[in-house]
Amino acid sequence: MEQKHVLVVGSGKLFEAGLASLIGDSESCQVRGILFTDLNQFQYEIVHFQPQVLIIERQVFQNHLCELEQILCSVREWRLIILSLEDNYAQVYEKQQVQIRHTTDLISEF
Repeated sequence: MEQKHVLVVGSGKLFEAGLASLIGDSESCQVRGILFTDLNQFQYEIVHFQPQVLIIERQVFQNHLCELEQILCSVREWRLIILSLEDNYAQVYEKQQVQIRHTTDLISEF
């Protein structure tokens, strides 16, 4: 089975290191935890690590939403999990790029 690349992005509150360590024990995942320092560094990780799953601390996501959106739009497929340090909730988003040639192609995506 192919390992999924998981990128954990946090603000330096041990979030990214702790979560990457916990998830990294799974044989189905190759995990990298990073501290969000700037947009160039984030884009570098997306291009070179090519994660299928992004786990981002909610505060980082809210503070850098516009910049992150620009980079994430260039990725064909991903699953985005936004985790909050304040409560036990996660927001999960998934992006897939599909070609629509006929109305039935669109309807099949419902």
